[in-house]
Amino acid sequence: MCMWGDSHNLVDGATLNAHDTRRSPGGSSGGEGTLLAAAGSLIGIGTDIGGSVRIPAAYCGIFAHKPTAGVVPNTGLLPDVGEKLGQFNCVGPMTRFAEDLPLMLNVLAGSPTNAFRLNEKVNLNTLKLYYMDTEGSLYISRMTSDVRRVIGMVTQYLKETHGLEPHQLQLPEMRFAVFTLFKVAAATEPQPLSEMYRPGGFNSFVELLRLLVGAGRHTLGTLTACKVASFFRFRSEQEGEAYIASLENARDRFEETLGDNGVLILPAATSAALFRNQDVLIFDSPDTVTLFNLFQAPATVCPVMRSADNLPLCVQVVAKRGNDRLCLAVAREIEKHFGGWIEPSVKL
Repeated sequence: MCMWGDSHNLVDGATLNAHDTRRSPGGSSGGEGTLLAAAGSLIGIGTDIGGSVRIPAAYCGIFAHKPTAGVVPNTGLLPDVGEKLGQFNCVGPMTRFAEDLPLMLNVLAGSPTNAFRLNEKVNLNTLKLYYMDTEGSLYISRMTSDVRRVIGMVTQYLKETHGLEPHQLQLPEMRFAVFTLFKVAAATEPQPLSEMYRPGGFNSFVELLRLLVGAGRHTLGTLTACKVASFFRFRSEQEGEAYIASLENARDRFEETLGDNGVLILPAATSAALFRNQDVLIFDSPDTVTLFNLFQAPATVCPVMRSADNLPLCVQVVAKRGNDRLCLAVAREIEKHFGGWIEPSVKL
């Protein structure tokens, strides 16, 4: 099962980032991400339950879209995480060019797509523009200066070109979104995460010892996720339902703020691509993407520029449920001005 912010397995080893082979390509769809970045493929498809198409897009400098929950059917998707938890899991397109996202999304969604108005033209001059350049931390943000600068560049461009006045938005729920996802999983799916990997589950400590002596059956990311997930259990079904209700209230407040024509520009990642296994130490680094799985909202990752280390820097465009077309329209506008797909400058 693919479920981590990196792409590594015990059969083939690590997937390399096309921009810097020491860095992670993101995950869990990092193979698609780095293949697209290196122009080895035109289009890709991934699943996203906590950022798994958007993190690779951010690290590899390509476009990716996590659709509104329900736009693309999950029929036949494995592993089956159950109907309740499955509502946060989406199949989405990954591309080098923004114009290919709606094309792929229409194919994936099938017919009819009229309810989501995917092909309806968007007047960018009528949008409400919100932005975030932190992850909701009360004190010190983990966002790098490069990441924050990119948000300013994009919002300033939209202001100057389309007359949109940027309004700063605060989402305190974002700061702990990764842990919230584990709590939601505990509330909606009583089966331990380890049992999704192996019938009957496994002892994380024993498996870690096996890994250390070269006899591992699961990656370090898998063991970390399963161990962390075991800490988040509710004492009763009612307690879990109350937690889900509070999350839905937060989602409703977010949608009320954005309205029918609002978009939110924020970082797709707290930094450029991390070094390999660094995400184990910075476990909650996907907070900026995971929250929108929980909100079931559409989100598009768009490449903007290179960092001081010559790595891609991207933004994420988010709208309320059903407004995928707004995200895709803004993505095309960002590509038009900033250039879009960032071609690797290294030879693999």
